[in-house]
Amino acid sequence: MKKTIHIGVVTDFPEERWESMDLVAEMTLMHLRQGPYAHIVADVITPPYRKIFQSIFTHGKWAWNLDRLINRRIILSQAVLRSLKSKQYDVIYIVDHSYGHLVNIIKNAFPKIPVVIMCHDLDAVTVLDAPCHGISIKKRLLRWFSRPILDGLLNANQIITGSDTVRDSVLMKYNPRIRPLQLMTNPYGIATEFHSRCEDMKPNMDVNVVPVVLHVGSVIPRKRIDVLLKSVAIMAKKFEDLQLIRIGGDFTTEQNEMVRSLGLVDRVRVMPRLTRLEVADWYRRSDVVLITSEAEGFGLPVIEALACGASVVASDIPVLRETGGEFARYAPVGNAEGFAGLAVEQIEESGKRGGQGGADDGLRSHLERYQWKLHMERLVEVLEKEACLKATR
Repeated sequence: MKKTIHIGVVTDFPEERWESMDLVAEMTLMHLRQGPYAHIVADVITPPYRKIFQSIFTHGKWAWNLDRLINRRIILSQAVLRSLKSKQYDVIYIVDHSYGHLVNIIKNAFPKIPVVIMCHDLDAVTVLDAPCHGISIKKRLLRWFSRPILDGLLNANQIITGSDTVRDSVLMKYNPRIRPLQLMTNPYGIATEFHSRCEDMKPNMDVNVVPVVLHVGSVIPRKRIDVLLKSVAIMAKKFEDLQLIRIGGDFTTEQNEMVRSLGLVDRVRVMPRLTRLEVADWYRRSDVVLITSEAEGFGLPVIEALACGASVVASDIPVLRETGGEFARYAPVGNAEGFAGLAVEQIEESGKRGGQGGADDGLRSHLERYQWKLHMERLVEVLEKEACLKATR
């Protein structure tokens, strides 16, 4: 019988709505609490999110940002330390690298407790790459916020990345502060909703336009929504009934203005928050999925779309090549004409074959790499190793 291992899991605050981080936390906790991991006791040590300024000022991004800062840096830090004082944890697992400031807080108070952290990308610390002199007050504040994240991340006992691309970037940028043995790649899995066709699902969707261009993801700058919209505008000249379905949050003011200026108001539909079943259904109904990002840490929409039988055109960046392999098509970063051209080809090919065909053996083999079962086997191996090392310290 295996020795019981107590793990404290730091998840994102759900109120922040980082859906990929929430998915990783959900899958991690679900698998740790069932099956072959009965010897692991996993407690979520993230406290409830407190709306302080937002409870008074219901509108305004500044109130949201202040509450986010207070919750991350004060409320969360204090709650984690209280949990460590009240329970004997063998390992702490932080699901999101942007909570990396906790690593040094934990190690300063409890130096013997190992900390494992998942590093999804380097977005949270890229502001530190720029020279400090001559930068704006806003960027100085961002540097102040980011520095503890990077320092904590590099001080973790083990850093897990979702892709080799991110692992290599960490090694290249932070050598010699980081040791190769501190890093391992552990790809994410594909949720079951994207494997099963779920024929009995009855989503509340009142349109079925053809052709359908789909984009899944947030609207932060690196997603290059400008390229997405320009690509759709070019494609609209060929397909008069073309429609863009966007899942992942409302456009910004600037992006909405771009929709209007490109004459896409009647062609764009921004969906409300959807379940994974509903997202999977849209993948299957799409003629082409566009991923126009200029940077990513992994590219979950790529493998989700491929698992659903969708055609994918993605930015030609290493991490999306790693994720999509030979089963997606790739356009130069920022090149709307390139995206539009490849997407038109996909739509025309889809029409000739009467919709999406089944996955071939090569694609099935490729997707087999992305299983939550495999992800958890590797993660548990790391957690068990760190728990054993703790006993020797």
